[in-house]
Amino acid sequence: MERVFKPNDSGDTFLVITDPEMSIEKLSEHLEQDRATAALLYKTADAIVTEHDIVKLVADGKDAAKTTVESIMTVNPVCVASDAKPVEILERMKKARFRHVPQVDCRGKVVDIIDIVNVAQELYEEQQNDNRSNSAFSWLLDKLFRPETNNAAVNTWSEINFDNDENGGAVQNDTSDSLRLGISKMTTIQDAAKEMLKRKTSGLLVIDMKSGKLEGIFCESDIVRKVVSRGLNPSQTCVRAAMTIKPTTLNTETTKPMDALNLMLEKRFRHLPVADNNNRATGLHSILNLTFEVLGSRFIDNDNTNEEKKDDMDVIFRGLNTYRKLVKKWENVYANDDTMDDEEFEDGKHSLNHVENNGEEKTMNKETDVTTTTTTNSSSSSNGNKFNDKMKIALKKRNEALQHLNKSECQQAKKSFSRCLLHFKQAERYMTTEGNRFIMDKAKADIFFRHGETNFLMTEYSDALSDYMQVEALACAHNRSFNDSTAEEWMINEVGLHPNQLFTSKIQALCQLLRYEDAVEVLCTVKHNNKLCQHLVNKVLTPVVNQHIGNGVESFEKQKWENAKADFNNAKRFLSTFNDINMKVGATMTLNAVESKLNAVESNLNNDTVAKEEQPQVTVKKELSELAFLMSSMNQNQHGNPSAPTMAKANIAIPVTSKKGVMSGETFENDENMNCSLTV
Repeated sequence: MERVFKPNDSGDTFLVITDPEMSIEKLSEHLEQDRATAALLYKTADAIVTEHDIVKLVADGKDAAKTTVESIMTVNPVCVASDAKPVEILERMKKARFRHVPQVDCRGKVVDIIDIVNVAQELYEEQQNDNRSNSAFSWLLDKLFRPETNNAAVNTWSEINFDNDENGGAVQNDTSDSLRLGISKMTTIQDAAKEMLKRKTSGLLVIDMKSGKLEGIFCESDIVRKVVSRGLNPSQTCVRAAMTIKPTTLNTETTKPMDALNLMLEKRFRHLPVADNNNRATGLHSILNLTFEVLGSRFIDNDNTNEEKKDDMDVIFRGLNTYRKLVKKWENVYANDDTMDDEEFEDGKHSLNHVENNGEEKTMNKETDVTTTTTTNSSSSSNGNKFNDKMKIALKKRNEALQHLNKSECQQAKKSFSRCLLHFKQAERYMTTEGNRFIMDKAKADIFFRHGETNFLMTEYSDALSDYMQVEALACAHNRSFNDSTAEEWMINEVGLHPNQLFTSKIQALCQLLRYEDAVEVLCTVKHNNKLCQHLVNKVLTPVVNQHIGNGVESFEKQKWENAKADFNNAKRFLSTFNDINMKVGATMTLNAVESKLNAVESNLNNDTVAKEEQPQVTVKKELSELAFLMSSMNQNQHGNPSAPTMAKANIAIPVTSKKGVMSGETFENDENMNCSLTV
């Protein structure tokens, strides 16, 4: 990867890929480091890779670590001339839905990657300069005598539709409309990427699916910089792990379009959510759409009025046919043709056939190889300095995170620790000595543990466990082991972290995840160290076992059999695992006593079940008995015996529902004088 300086003396650079076999994960790391959204292949813009291409890769479920740049890049991209005006570039971007276009000089050499944000910034500054340069009198004359064209910036939202608008600009103001616009924070990254492609957008609103209120925003940059660059699995990672929470929102009733654009440029936003007073999302604006609507129409009309409009051939340096096809597609000429998509060009996705057909390009490539070799030799001597620089930045992020922790700002602390780990990853590229590796291992062990503790405080136990396992792996690197205490000595002497802290936290995380067997088996790692092992048993595991036993006993006394069963089962799992590894634990009950309690709970549960089943039968028997008595009385009155009957023996057939739902007959005696048979 090479950083090429732009010719405007601003010190800004753009990314050029020198190795088409580079993995997408590695490319994403470079994009994250430079806060870039696109990169070119070679200085002649043979191909381009954007965040949108990486999002499509994620949506397809491909492994970014095993996929190369060559397999997803767009070859022969549309390029614009270096002398093209911002308004001309904006017009082409809007028509073909571009967000990036390489800018090349007359010799075909790339001088910049034009981003929609760059275009918007230049047009906005031009607008502000025009406003400042016009006096009140000249403004009046201009207004009176200039042609009737749409050369004023849009100041209301009546003519601007949302990027995700499907109702023709109708304002959404209820929960159902808000839900339709967004996704849930529990959506996986892969599904969110698919949704972006489906909606043909680069940003999504994250909505609370119960209340319809806005919770965050999720963009293509979040996928590239927070997921792919860090090696996370998009199919197992939720949107909430990468989204921007509590984003700045726009209220169209109180904010003018020009002010909204100014806000986006100032904050470097590419998307701006629109929400009502109840924080329900009503839409989403992208900087491409907003720039064109607010400034584009004015400058385009002015440009056409002052001079003859430039033809596409005068603006587009390469890929003119591709540009025209894309314009036709977005104008619904190819509405049913799904073979081409946003930022996808004429030749499609093909493997690179570079400098094989042109002798001039071959010569240039040889010169580039010589330059690269020289640069590599010279850079090897400065790698140590680069390593130190990256480590200093990481240390700064570590200190920021600690300050956030002191203020109980866990979310901000977690972000700073994550940034610190990212800078470690970048510093690893410049490690030239074993001493650098030694420093890196110590620093990473410290940060991973602190990151894990922060995750634990935020009740994100799975993430915390993953961090603790990273620390354990670092401790056991370079042939160190807990069996011979070399790993423990390294942790204590070099990292300043006692194994007690690490394994205590690890066991607590496993218990929170109900992985009790794994929690007990942690003891096997340090079983040779009697002191450490006994500490973990007495201070961590025994209280957990006793808590389950105590809760079980309490539930048993209150006859809450289901709760008692769950607690005694957990205690049994603990004690059984202890027995399997021949470890003694000072629990308030032995394993046999817990099993005895479980049997008693099961017995009571069964009795309750039988009682509930028999209760309706007893009620039926009582009612039938009373009915038999009444029938007996009626029978005696019919024979002229007015005296009250005596309750005695009577055979009554009573249908009883068995456990299998089959009606069975049952007889009981009631009246000694009458033999009544009732059928129900």
